[in-house]
Amino acid sequence: MQIKNTTDRYGVVSKLLHWVVAFCVLGMLLVGSLLDVLAGPTQGAVYGWHKSLGITLLALMIVFMLWSARNVKPSYPAGMPFSQLALAKVVRYLLYISVTAMCLSGWIFTTAKGNPPILWGWFNLPAIGSSGSLTFSGFPSSNYWQYQPRVSTEQQNGTFVYCDNRKTGNDWRLVISKTGRYRVDQTRDERC
Repeated sequence: MQIKNTTDRYGVVSKLLHWVVAFCVLGMLLVGSLLDVLAGPTQGAVYGWHKSLGITLLALMIVFMLWSARNVKPSYPAGMPFSQLALAKVVRYLLYISVTAMCLSGWIFTTAKGNPPILWGWFNLPAIGSSGSLTFSGFPSSNYWQYQPRVSTEQQNGTFVYCDNRKTGNDWRLVISKTGRYRVDQTRDERC
């Protein structure tokens, strides 16, 4: 059993990181799908698990990317067309970027709402982008936003408002129409 990768096969560490990351992603999907079903204190606990799992996944992705960058990769099969070889590399890097960006955006958005994540109940994580607050208001009167897979918001218009608490004038509004179109508005909002 080899620890590091060779040109013939992946090592134990790469395989372990691969499967732990895969199960974390599946766990995020499962826990995330439960958020709409649950209510009350149970929903709050599940939100905490979702945030903690996301931060754990972010840390694992950083370790995974560093490990991958420091190790050789097994050779692709001989005779593999160049287009497939190029596509395999592009997909791998896009997966790294998208999972990392998803975890970071969750951390940023949750701290922007004033709820920095608590890692598995052990300690508070530092706030990222905490210089302001992010709110949403919708029409008809609601504080949530439902986005449909067919790129519409089900007869609902809404506005995300970011208020910079440092009063630097970096406030903005993102106005979203029911057809999924958006525009950024830099005019001052009365909620700021």
